Amino acid sequence: MKKFFKILAISLTSIIILALVAVAVVIWMVLTPKRLTPILQKQADRYITCPYNIGEVELTFFSTFPQFGLRANDVELINPMEGAPCDTIAKMDNLVATIDLSRLWESRAIQFDQFYLTNLDACIFINEEGKTNFDVFYLGPQEENPEPSDFRFGAVEIHNLKIKDCNLTYLDLFNKMSGKIEHFSSKIHLDADENKSDEIDNDGKTWSDIVPYEKVNLRDFYFEASRAEYQADSLQINAEIQDLTINLDMDLDGAVAEGQLAVSAPKSFVQYAGDTYLKDDNLSIKAPFGFWADSMKVEVDKGRVSLNQFDIAVDGNVSLPENGDIVTDVNVAFEKWKVKEILAELPSSITKMLTDLEVKGVLSADVKAKGIYNETSFPVILANASLTNGEVDYVGFPYHLSKVLADVQALVDMNSKSNSYVYINRLKAETPRSSIDAQGSLLNILSDINAD
Repeated sequence: MKKFFKILAISLTSIIILALVAVAVVIWMVLTPKRLTPILQKQADRYITCPYNIGEVELTFFSTFPQFGLRANDVELINPMEGAPCDTIAKMDNLVATIDLSRLWESRAIQFDQFYLTNLDACIFINEEGKTNFDVFYLGPQEENPEPSDFRFGAVEIHNLKIKDCNLTYLDLFNKMSGKIEHFSSKIHLDADENKSDEIDNDGKTWSDIVPYEKVNLRDFYFEASRAEYQADSLQINAEIQDLTINLDMDLDGAVAEGQLAVSAPKSFVQYAGDTYLKDDNLSIKAPFGFWADSMKVEVDKGRVSLNQFDIAVDGNVSLPENGDIVTDVNVAFEKWKVKEILAELPSSITKMLTDLEVKGVLSADVKAKGIYNETSFPVILANASLTNGEVDYVGFPYHLSKVLADVQALVDMNSKSNSYVYINRLKAETPRSSIDAQGSLLNILSDINAD
């Protein structure tokens, strides 16, 4: 009996393999490179308005198993512009897209589902007048009676996208910005339902016009790059990150998105207005977030930002209503930071003002910013801070302070300066000859200070 089932299993497996091979051979005979290449080139002529090159187009099976796919080799888009760093917008070794066989046989429509890009070199350029080199795609109405063809292209539904070993150069003369991403790879898995939502209006468009799906599940988004740099002369920013990785999971339901974001930048360099804020520093971000498109509101729940050995907890939300205001309700907190290590991370423009002051100790703080920011209004800032095991030396003050313990609350209200204050809940310190134990307050700290 065992021998019978063994023979039966081998026979069934052989039949299935033979059937798959037969199907593959038949499809390969129908969709030959000589038939596929002119079909794809004809479609490209309808949508691409710049010179382009597409090499041979061939059917794939083993590299996209268990699905069939089309591979276009040596794809290139060319649009020379004066001042651009290169004439080529994009050049890639090959572009692979899997096809829906059921649609192919039922309606002779070639519908794509998954995309794979390899060795892409892309160049994005914007000249001083704001004209771009990538405005080369025609998305308007097509001819009503196109020439007959053996096959036609159906809808493009991207469920999986994989990009491997690509490079991007960006030069924007209009905004005086530039950037570069080297050797980056990415993958995206996307599930989407057709949109039936008309929740918001944006310049006469519904949310359905902006995002053509009602529900989108973005899973296992991954991005890595060996090096990324950004420069903005107008903002006086210069940044560079090595070994950057980004992970994202997100659910989009109508105009609401919720997800998890994780960023790792182990070698970060940031320079602003000539001051260096990060220099080969390890920066990481973990942020559970929500986004509401109708109010342009972003919310972070129990997020964490880490810089080297410093951890910061972040909660709150920021929204951008249509009147141009920035509405904030943000809380930032950290615990047990060593003051000496904090001072070592500060830019030279700040540390040079502290040359006469030496502070040691352990610092904790909780800072809240709530309110509206615009030309006439500022958020109110409330901070609670404590210092333990402190030591203070200041040039001009004859005594060394040790065993410093401080508990302070401060409120800064730029809208009504008389409301601003500093409460000294506790201040203890020792000198070589005496000790201090004090409480008090400083009122109207932004106008006429009143000490108590």
